[in-house]
Amino acid sequence: MTDDDRFRMWLEENDGKSLESRIERLKFLEAEFGEGRSLLFYGTTPALAFDEARLCYLNGLFISCILVSEAIIEQSYAGMFHMARIDELENKGFSWIVDKAYEGAWIDKTEHDTLLEINTRRNSLTHFRRPDDPRHPVYQALMQGKDVWSMIIDDAKTILRILFQILNRSPFRIG
Repeated sequence: MTDDDRFRMWLEENDGKSLESRIERLKFLEAEFGEGRSLLFYGTTPALAFDEARLCYLNGLFISCILVSEAIIEQSYAGMFHMARIDELENKGFSWIVDKAYEGAWIDKTEHDTLLEINTRRNSLTHFRRPDDPRHPVYQALMQGKDVWSMIIDDAKTILRILFQILNRSPFRIG
């Protein structure tokens, strides 16, 4: 058996195991965003990352989905603000951008608060936090009686839903 044969077998076996769950995730993606939208991205990063976020979710890479979705939101609004000559963008993070989008009525209070909540958990996934830190997903899951993986999956679905809502309205949706 060649390496190619061995790799092919492994991939086919893995694909078979995850097919049903990927079908369910694809149904979610289509229901939330649909197909064939014309979008205006304010920068190359969010345009390139958009398909990555959907593929991350589809393939069960939920932490990556959260990270990429945050990058799209941050880069899209930052690009839009830059075009509007709001030049205080240097070294500003996701929370600042989300606050600015809320102040400008580009997102509503629920979207604002949810994005900041997910960002707090995301920070604990990408930066070290002690497990007893109230910001850590393990701590939050224990306090809410959930398992961490379910919370991460929920966050991925929620941030994608908000991302799709944002991209489905002006100034990002064309037509």
